[in-house]
Amino acid sequence: MFSSATAFVSFFYLAVFTSLYLTQYGPSLPSLQKQDELGMSVRRAYRDLYQLNLPHPYNSRQNDYVRNFVLGRLQQITKERDFIHVDDDINTNAAFLDRSRGVYFQGMNILVKVDGTDNMTNNDGVLFSAHFDSVSTAPGATDDGMSVAALMQMVTFLSNNRPRRTAVFNINNGEENGLHGAHAFLHHPWSNLTSSFLNFEGAGSGGRPFLFRTTSYDVLKDFRAASHIHANAISQDAWDRGVIRSDTDYSVYSAPRTSSPGGGMQGADIAFYHGRSRYHTMDDSIRGMGYDGAGGRRSLWALMELLRTVGNSMLNSQSESGAGDEKEKAAYFELFGVYLVAFRFRTLLVVEMVLVSIGIIIGLLAVAQRLLGFVPRLSLGTPAPSSQTAADNPITWTTAIAHISFRGYGRFLLALILGTGAQVGLVVGFLRLNPNTIHAHPVATSIAVFTLAYLSLAIPLQGAQRLRPIPASKQRIVILIELYALTWALLVGTSTLTRRFGIAGLSWIPFWNGSLLVAVTSVLFERRLWGISRQVDTAELRQEETEDSETMPLLQKSDRPTDSLVLDERIKDEAPFLWILQFLFSAVAPVVNLSTFFTLWIGSMHQTVPDGGSVGIVYALISILAFLIVLPSAPFVHKIHRVLTVITFVIFIMSTTYALFASPFTQDARLKVFFAHEVELTNLTATIPHPRITRAVAQINVIEGYGPRLVTTLPSSWGDADHEDSDVECEAGKLQAGITTCTWALPPALYPSTPGASEDKGAWLVANATRLGPVSLRVEIEGVETRSCRIYVDSHAIRRYRARTRQGSSLGKKTESSADVAWSTFEVPHGVEVHLLTLWSRTWGSRFEVELDVDDESAADSQGEGIAGRVSCTWNDGPDGAHIPALEEARRFLPEWVAISNWKTMDGLVEAISGFVL
Repeated sequence: MFSSATAFVSFFYLAVFTSLYLTQYGPSLPSLQKQDELGMSVRRAYRDLYQLNLPHPYNSRQNDYVRNFVLGRLQQITKERDFIHVDDDINTNAAFLDRSRGVYFQGMNILVKVDGTDNMTNNDGVLFSAHFDSVSTAPGATDDGMSVAALMQMVTFLSNNRPRRTAVFNINNGEENGLHGAHAFLHHPWSNLTSSFLNFEGAGSGGRPFLFRTTSYDVLKDFRAASHIHANAISQDAWDRGVIRSDTDYSVYSAPRTSSPGGGMQGADIAFYHGRSRYHTMDDSIRGMGYDGAGGRRSLWALMELLRTVGNSMLNSQSESGAGDEKEKAAYFELFGVYLVAFRFRTLLVVEMVLVSIGIIIGLLAVAQRLLGFVPRLSLGTPAPSSQTAADNPITWTTAIAHISFRGYGRFLLALILGTGAQVGLVVGFLRLNPNTIHAHPVATSIAVFTLAYLSLAIPLQGAQRLRPIPASKQRIVILIELYALTWALLVGTSTLTRRFGIAGLSWIPFWNGSLLVAVTSVLFERRLWGISRQVDTAELRQEETEDSETMPLLQKSDRPTDSLVLDERIKDEAPFLWILQFLFSAVAPVVNLSTFFTLWIGSMHQTVPDGGSVGIVYALISILAFLIVLPSAPFVHKIHRVLTVITFVIFIMSTTYALFASPFTQDARLKVFFAHEVELTNLTATIPHPRITRAVAQINVIEGYGPRLVTTLPSSWGDADHEDSDVECEAGKLQAGITTCTWALPPALYPSTPGASEDKGAWLVANATRLGPVSLRVEIEGVETRSCRIYVDSHAIRRYRARTRQGSSLGKKTESSADVAWSTFEVPHGVEVHLLTLWSRTWGSRFEVELDVDDESAADSQGEGIAGRVSCTWNDGPDGAHIPALEEARRFLPEWVAISNWKTMDGLVEAISGFVL
C-alpha cells in the first residue's frame, strides 16, 4: 500500500526523533568494575546524596547538619594526601550588591585545594563550584545535591590522579538567596589561584546535565573530550538577552574584576533542567527521581562522567591564559548527545556573509540570463526543438532556474501561508481553551503541532498535483528552489542579528541554506549525467507521474521511452535515486539541528509558566519549530502516499482533542504555588525596642486564573463564620507579570511563632534605630533563632553602608557565642538605587550592627518627614525553625496537583516587620 518514498521519509524522521529520545536520559550506568577503573563510584555518590536529601536553607539548623556532613566527607577523602588542603571557611565576610539589594554576608563555604604538579606562575588553576544549601521548600536533590555529590567524587578521583594544574573546589553556602557563597569566595585568597571555572547547578529535577552557557570558544575545546554532551548556543543567547531571568554563580565568576565584584574568569555553566515542576518543591527529592531512583542514578552518573572528562581535560591541558582568542564568543551545538560542534563566532560571521553573497550572485545571474538572453531559452517541462540536442544547449543550474517555466510555482508559497495560518489557529485555540495543557501534556501538544505542520504542507501540495498535474520531479525542483530562496531570506535576517546582537544560536540557518544550495546545485548534475532525449506522449507522461509519485519503488527504473528534455523523466528513467540524495542534502542538517532544539525547548520550558514564564512564547516557538522541522519534506511530499495523510489527520484530531480537554495539572506535573507569611509588628520607638505582633497575613502567589480558586480551599481565608464575605484580596502582577498575589489576614490561632521566644524579651526581634546625622543612621537588630534580617529604607536611597555582627542578647533558647567581627563596607555605585539591605550571620544569636548613609535629595526630607524605613527578620520551618500553622494548613488542604514553593526574592517563609521614622 505504501510507496518506498513514503517509507524512506517516514523512517528518516522516525530515526531522528528516536535517537533524540534515547539520548535524553544520558548514558547507562557502567558496571561496578568499570566505575572502579574510572575512579568514581555512583554507589558512594548516591549514598552521599541521601544525606543531603532534606530541606536545608542557609537560615536553618538542617543547613548546619548538611555542612558538617560534607566537611567530614571531604576531610575523610583527603586525610592522607598532603597535596590536598581543606579549608573550613568561617572567616570570610563580604559586602556587595545583589542586583538592587545591598548584602552583608558571612560565608560558610567549604573549600578544597588540590595542588597541581606544575609550578603555577600565572594563577592558571581551575575552579569547580556547586552550592550545598537548598530552598526552604525543597530537599534539593537536584538543586544542588547531585552536583555536591559529584564534586566529592571528583575530589576522590584527583586524590588518586594528581593533575598538572591546581584545582580549587568551592562547595558554597547561600546561593539560593542571591549567589552569596560565590561572592564570599572572591574575598578568599584561593580565588586568586584560578583563571577558569566549571559551575554546576540544578534548574530542574533530573535529566541530562546541559551546557547552558560558556564565556569563550577556548573553554569549549575541553568539552570535546566528553563522550556524552548536551549543549546548544541558543541557551547562551537566551541568557544574554534576558529571556532566562534566573541566575547562577556563573555570573559572579565570569563578571569582570572591575565590577562589584567579579571573578574575571573563563568558564561554563552546567545544569539540569528536566522536571521543572519539581524544582524548588518537596518533589525535588530522591523519591521524586522515580522508582528505585534509577533515573536519578543515571542523571548522577551523566554529571560525574562529564565532570571527570571535561575537568580532567582542563586540569591537564596546556594553559592558554592570556591567549588572544580566549575570550572570543563561540557558536556550538550537539549531535545526538555524542559530539560537540563548536566554532569561533567570527567563523559564523564569515560563513553567513559568504552564503548571502552566493545567493545574491545566483539571483543576479538568473535575472541577467533571462533579461539579456545570454543562453537559449530552454524550459524544464517544454520539449526542445528536434534539431537541438543537449550538447547544443549547455545547461547550468543558473539557466535552469532562470529559464524554468512558471507552471508549478506558487504552490509552495500557498502551502507556507496555509501552514502558518493553521499553526496560529492552533496556538490561539490552546491559549483560549486550555492554555496550561502543555504543562502536563507536552507529548500530546507536540504531536498536535507536528501533525498539523505535515497536513498543512501535504494537503495543498498533493491537492495541487491532482488538480493541475505537472511532472513530479519538476514540482520537487521548483519547491527546492523556492525553499532555498526562503532560507536565503532567513539568512539575511540572521546575519543582521549575528552582527548587531551577537546571536550565535541561529547557526542552523546557514547550515540549512548551505545544504539546500547543494541540493539545488544537484539539478545541474542531473542534466549533465542523464543528457539523453526521448519522446513521450503528454497524456502518458501525466499518467506516469501520478502513478510513480506514489507507488514507484526507490530504485525501480521505467522502460517507457521519452524524447523530452524534462529533467523529471530522465531522473525517473535513469537516476531515480537522485531525489533521495537531494532529500538527504536538504533535510539532514535542518531536521537534526531543529529537532535537537525542539526537544531542548519542550523539555526546559513547558513547565516554566508557574514560575512567571509566558505561555504564549512557549506555544509559539514549538509551533514554529515543528513547522520548520517538517518544511524540508515539502519538495518530496507529493511522493508520499495519501493514506499517510489520512492517518496523520486522525492522529491530529485525537492528540488535539486530548490536549484541549485534559487536566493541565496532575500529581506528576503539579502547579507550583509560592507561599509567604508576613507578621506585622508595632513600630520601633526609643522606649519600645521589642515590637509586638499586631496581625499576621498569609500570601500565595500563583499563575492568573488560579488564585481565588485555591485560596477558597483554605479554611483560614473564609473569615468570620457569621459573615459571608472574606477579607481575601487578589492582585494581578504585584510580584511579577502573569502572577496573581492573594493575601488574607489570619485568625490568632494560626499566628506563627518562634521557638524559645520570651514575651518579656521579644517574641520575634529586638531592634533600635538612631539618626547619626542629616543623611546617616544606625540600626541594630537581633532576631529570635534566626541568622537572617533585613533593613528597608523606604524614603531614601542607600548610598553607603557598613555592617558587622556582635554578641547577641540570648533571645532564644539555642545561642552561640560569637565575638565581634570587623566592619565590612560597601559603596553603592552611582546610578544604582538601593532601598533594601539583607543581612546574614553564620552564627545563631548574633546582633547585626549597621551604619548607613542615604542620599540627601529625598522628597521626604524636604517636607520634614525624616528617614522612614522598616526592620525585619526571616524564618523557615522545620526542626528548631518557626512554627507556621498556615503553611501546615496549605499542605493539608490545597489540591494534590499543587506543590508549595518559596519565591527566591523572599529570604524565608515568614518575615516579621517593624517600622521606624527618624
